[in-house]
Amino acid sequence: MVNMQGFVDTHSHILFSTDDGARDIEESMEMLRAERNEGADAVFLTPHFYEGEKNSTHIAERFEKLKLRAATEVPELKLYLGNEILCLYDAVGAVLKNEARTYGTTKYVLIEFVPQAPFDTVKGHIEAFLREGYVPVVAHCERYDNVFKTQGGERLREIVQMGALIQINCDTFVNAGFFEGRYLKKILREGLVFAVGTDAHNNSSRAPRMKKAYDWVVKNAGRGIADKIFRENARALINNS
Repeated sequence: MVNMQGFVDTHSHILFSTDDGARDIEESMEMLRAERNEGADAVFLTPHFYEGEKNSTHIAERFEKLKLRAATEVPELKLYLGNEILCLYDAVGAVLKNEARTYGTTKYVLIEFVPQAPFDTVKGHIEAFLREGYVPVVAHCERYDNVFKTQGGERLREIVQMGALIQINCDTFVNAGFFEGRYLKKILREGLVFAVGTDAHNNSSRAPRMKKAYDWVVKNAGRGIADKIFRENARALINNS
């Protein structure tokens, strides 16, 4: 049987009453128990951040409340706080002004784009973060039509070569059809995928699921690659390495 311990979920909406994710602390706890059952031992809580918002204290307060409860009920699971930052105008400015959070207190930052964002826009935001010393992790990169599959993957390779890291949602592997699966295998074997995330928003239709995705990657790209993107690489987001 495959050892499922030690996964790191780099992207979730489990922190209650902060965005379109968990509605209350009870749903948060249900999702955290599901994370542990799926094999996670570390979870990043990354509520949405939109430019113009303030990094209000209620997010930190709710995180501490959830962390305290989780320490009692799922003590094996470590929780970390961040944001998923939608890049529109001056996303890096929001981080510099402490309006938006990096992963924990590290140099790594989770960013997202609108699905049809022009490639030059994506590159511009990545360059802005890199100039300020941050390492951008591009959330669910498979959603961006002008980046992910365009030109046979050349644009994806370009942003990785620039210094961005690529996060893929677990459900993307599980639900992949023939052609998407073939492309995913290609980029996995090229080492273009840094980490995975559940992007969980609830414990039903968008629940935290990692086991099936891990098994898919083991089958299609090998256990070594699976362990890197599910377990090992994301430790950098914890250790700031």
